[in-house]
Amino acid sequence: MAAVSQLPWHWGLRGCSWARRFCPCPESAVAPVYRDALSRSAAGDAQITRAFSGRPARGLENRFTREMRGLEDSVPDFPILNALTGPLRKASGQAGNTDFMSLWAGQSAPLSATSRGRTARRTGQGD
Repeated sequence: MAAVSQLPWHWGLRGCSWARRFCPCPESAVAPVYRDALSRSAAGDAQITRAFSGRPARGLENRFTREMRGLEDSVPDFPILNALTGPLRKASGQAGNTDFMSLWAGQSAPLSATSRGRTARRTGQGD
């Protein structure tokens, strides 16, 4: 399905992170709670937020993004906010709690494949 790899540019995006498509794979090194959140996500769960890094990025909603909604225009820009939230994100992940983790996910996170080989084939990058 090579056409999938062309969709971001078709929509006028300047770039995207294909690496996120591999996060749900069993071979991924992401925190298990992050992987579980991605596997439970539904279409429309991902939103654009500046709450964690100061740059717009698409991620799954959690307690932090809900509490920061409406305040994002008053937060410091990247890289300052990213540095300030880093310890919070790390501690949340180590505690197995997604409330304060940055759960980056594309809008098609629920469609993510279960293996790196299958994911590569679906994005047109595999053999």
